[in-house]
Amino acid sequence: MRLNNLDLNKLKCFQAVAEKNSLLEGARVLNLTPSAVYQSIKRLEDDIKRHLFFRAGKKYVLTEDGRSLQQLYERFLWDFSEFQALSHPASEVLEGDVRVGLPLNFSKSVFMPVLRRFHEEHPQVRFHLTIAESRRLVSQITAFELDFAITDDSIPAEFLPKVSKKEVFREELVLVCSTGFLEAHREELSSIKTMKDLPHLDYSKNLPLVQRWYKLHYKRQVKVAGSHVIDNVETMVCALREGLGLGVIPRDLLASATLAGELHVLAPKSGTLRNQLFLVQEENYINNTVMKKFLQHLSQALRA
Repeated sequence: MRLNNLDLNKLKCFQAVAEKNSLLEGARVLNLTPSAVYQSIKRLEDDIKRHLFFRAGKKYVLTEDGRSLQQLYERFLWDFSEFQALSHPASEVLEGDVRVGLPLNFSKSVFMPVLRRFHEEHPQVRFHLTIAESRRLVSQITAFELDFAITDDSIPAEFLPKVSKKEVFREELVLVCSTGFLEAHREELSSIKTMKDLPHLDYSKNLPLVQRWYKLHYKRQVKVAGSHVIDNVETMVCALREGLGLGVIPRDLLASATLAGELHVLAPKSGTLRNQLFLVQEENYINNTVMKKFLQHLSQALRA
């Protein structure tokens, strides 16, 4: 297909169906009949000589060629929005949408104050926040469902070639237990030989974070007793407050008034355990003016 024959309306129909995984829903978004949308996509497939969807029941699922075209089209939209922004006066009000993926604790303790300050300066910018674990966030990044995400370093290997990442923050992690647990096990907590046999809580099996704490502070691998696996920090804090064992949490959570006096930090022998957090985007993602402005604001806030 020659460039001068390119019909953006066909691409709009394609994108609407791709986003909704449904011909009917895509047609509803465009305020067109399903038949008109179907014919438009069929002509697009004929033009580019590629099969873009396959049917799975009522769902329209992108083929490999379909996913490639969707990525190209979304990059085109970003490029065009950037061109429009550059053509406007610098003093024009900043407005637009930013889709962000965040881990739970970071979203509450770090990101929200940053967002509030940015919103005070640019009230026309709207944020769409997704709170989830790293695998889901990175998956959404590669599907262009998020503009960027903040994740830890547990990015699945299959996604690594598709994304870029840059360290933006390091949070201090501490091993804690409830005050009641401390009183009940004060003698065992005085020595690593007995402390390691107490129940420990972690966010995934094999206690990787707890093991990192012991290795950093005692300079060797320690066989630690396990207990419950809890995959989010808020529930972890609740479990620790109930006295279910020892667990690792970000130190900044201890500043909460509701936790004052309820959790006790186990003093390390040496060193500080830190969790690296990264800003992750699709490898070839092009940021528009709104994104560039916010990422600059975020970077400055996190360095402060």
